[in-house]
Amino acid sequence: MSKIVANYNGGASDEYGTFAAINRLLTGDVIEGFQVVPNATPNMTVKVNTGSGRVSTGTYPSSYGYFINHDTVGGESVTIATAAASPRIDYVVGYVDKGVTAAISPVNNTNNLLKFAAVAGTPAGSPVVPTVAQIQTAIGAANPYIILASIAVAASVTSITAPNITDLRSFIGIGNTSKSVKFSAYSTGATLAATSFSKIFFQTKEFDTGSNYDATTTIAL
Repeated sequence: MSKIVANYNGGASDEYGTFAAINRLLTGDVIEGFQVVPNATPNMTVKVNTGSGRVSTGTYPSSYGYFINHDTVGGESVTIATAAASPRIDYVVGYVDKGVTAAISPVNNTNNLLKFAAVAGTPAGSPVVPTVAQIQTAIGAANPYIILASIAVAASVTSITAPNITDLRSFIGIGNTSKSVKFSAYSTGATLAATSFSKIFFQTKEFDTGSNYDATTTIAL
């Protein structure tokens, strides 16, 4: 491993050197958007709405992430495979296709480096979601991905509607920070008629907007 200073004084930095540190700060995949929705006229396609996010790649401590975006008006279309005789659960994923050569022109790698696809699970009476191996076989073993939604494909159906789609987006947050949360509890009515309580000890009145904090009383909840 190396000691890295990214983009210092005109020196060259690759994608790892540029993005490794900022990716340590983040958790999750989706910054905004990327919602999976049915086609306006339901059929065996779904749409991935506009959005942005990141696709993590590699294993810590050499891991980092690609920042991605799509602004296709009307969304990116994804085809769901023909329904089987038994129910099936598919995943809709976004992935970086490393088999596509990065481009100087057109700028921003708009040459279909970012792709969206549906990966079929195993049909059964109790269907099984796609495994990591099935996903990597479908999109390419070297290609990193994020999961956006699952699609319930009932036996022999010919269209996908909103109730068939489950949102699986993992939204980006700030990680690796130390935060202390303090709170209090109080009663606004009659005492509960119960014989057994767990005790929680509160030592602050932060978030107590009604000035109900009692510094000397332990409240049993």
